[in-house]
Amino acid sequence: MAFLRRSRSAIEVETLEMGLLANFRIRTKVFVALLPLAFMVIVAALYASIEMNRIDARYSDLISKDVKALYNLTIARVLSNRFGWLLYQEVAEPDADRMRVIDADLDGTAAEFHSSVALARTESPSVAQKIDGATALFDQAVADSRPIRAATLIGDSDKAIKLTRETFDPELRRSRQSLTDLADELRATVDEQSDELTAKTHRTILITWIVIILGLAGSFIIALSIVNVEGVRVVSSFRSRILDVAEGRLDLPIANLDRPNEIGEMSRALQTLQIAAREREMVGWVKAEVATTTERLQSTEDFSAFAAILLSRISETLNLLYGAFYLSNENLTRFSRVGAFAMDVSTEPREFDLGEALVGQAAAERRSLRIISGADKPLQVSTGAGTVTPACVLFVPVVNQDDVLAVIELASAAPVSERQQALLEALLPTVALNTKILISKLVTRKLLQQTQEQAADLAVAKETAETATKAKSDFLSNMSHEIRTPMNAIIGMTHLALKTDLSPKQTDYLTKVKFAAHALLGIINDILDFSKIEAGKLDIEKTDFRLEDALDNLSTIVSQKAQDKNLEFLIAVQHDIPPNLIGDPLRLGQTLLNLVNNAGKYTVRG
Repeated sequence: MAFLRRSRSAIEVETLEMGLLANFRIRTKVFVALLPLAFMVIVAALYASIEMNRIDARYSDLISKDVKALYNLTIARVLSNRFGWLLYQEVAEPDADRMRVIDADLDGTAAEFHSSVALARTESPSVAQKIDGATALFDQAVADSRPIRAATLIGDSDKAIKLTRETFDPELRRSRQSLTDLADELRATVDEQSDELTAKTHRTILITWIVIILGLAGSFIIALSIVNVEGVRVVSSFRSRILDVAEGRLDLPIANLDRPNEIGEMSRALQTLQIAAREREMVGWVKAEVATTTERLQSTEDFSAFAAILLSRISETLNLLYGAFYLSNENLTRFSRVGAFAMDVSTEPREFDLGEALVGQAAAERRSLRIISGADKPLQVSTGAGTVTPACVLFVPVVNQDDVLAVIELASAAPVSERQQALLEALLPTVALNTKILISKLVTRKLLQQTQEQAADLAVAKETAETATKAKSDFLSNMSHEIRTPMNAIIGMTHLALKTDLSPKQTDYLTKVKFAAHALLGIINDILDFSKIEAGKLDIEKTDFRLEDALDNLSTIVSQKAQDKNLEFLIAVQHDIPPNLIGDPLRLGQTLLNLVNNAGKYTVRG
């Protein structure tokens, strides 16, 4: 009985609700159904916002105080360790200046330690007493370090090491342990508060979801009532129509388009969906056809095959009676038939100038021309094999970047439909691009053939040039060796003559002869080096030599020329250049001689 009473009450409530909502539009009924959900969402959002602000405030306080205090204590521990490390470094440092620098770093580290613990004490007053205790231990360690630092500064390392082990190390360890214990305690406090805030956050989220679910349940009950009364009838009336659209029956008419209520709106929406589905189906079909055609066009190697594939693909969609493909010349002023469908390619006329006949006119105006057959005057076109009567003839220019590359002539047995026109418009850019690519490919192939021929000619020329260069290098090398032989004799005989009893004037003459011969020998060596460079066989010597000898030789060769031009010739060597060097003295002398000769040549006075 109780169950029957509850069921009767529910039916009465539902009937009353539907009576109140009967005159409302569907969107208004849905809005009423969503009111409980919206109310509960607002309540849950307010509750969550208040609680999360409180939790955020506590988190901010935790981060701004305890977490920062823990961070500063960690810094203090690092500084304590650094103080001990610096003290050991000062004890081990033999350099007095470096020792004083480290001693100053010790004072700075102690100051930074006190700054860090002061910040920690300010941010966490609850552990200020323990922080003071750890600070006192560190200060004691600093005080114990002063005799050690004093002994280190006077050079008594043994005393410093002894004091370090006996007094400083125990105090520093106690200070470190105190800081560690304090940091662990503070970290435990932070973790405990963080866990508490996390639990409170989870509780807030749970309550928020419960409130939202209650609102969702209320909205669901009201919406279910609305759907059971009116929604099922409306939806079932459109089921068959929607199935027609889903199954591809896109040409069936849709009723109730003129009704002003929701049924009329849904019918008009379904019609829009049908039109969109029809357009999507056509776009998909066009893309598939274009992709297939593009793939086949890209496999062609000449325009005869290109035209055959293109016209064959178009004939699968259009009921073609015949078709032709006219390709432009390099100047884009004349169009020749290079391929055809259902007609002879050689049928005259084969070529048209720009603006001549319908082919040339379509190219000149850069737009498609259409000729439609009339009932009283049907079109008749000769294809070479006979005469056909098309419903319409199209002349379509293939344009790429404002250049008309080709013209397509199409004769259809039936008028071109919207679907077929869409395919042609989508296909034209792809045809233009592939036409341009094939033209470039053919030009590249021709250029490659010319390049290969030129490469063969260049190889012969290169071989001839290398032979001539080798002959010149061999000549220079042989001549250098032939000239150097008598030069060595002149140098040797001059050297022997200088060892005999000579007058000062004779000695001066022979000395100049000797140095001039050496200079000439250097020029001959330069010629030989030039031939080696061209042959890729020049080696740089690596031997011990004195810079003073190289400069004396330079002075002997150049001083007479400078004296003849009334120039003062001085050699200044920087003091940081070592006297004994390792390298190639001959190459160095040649380089210096060339530089000084150029300087003397272009210097008038000085």
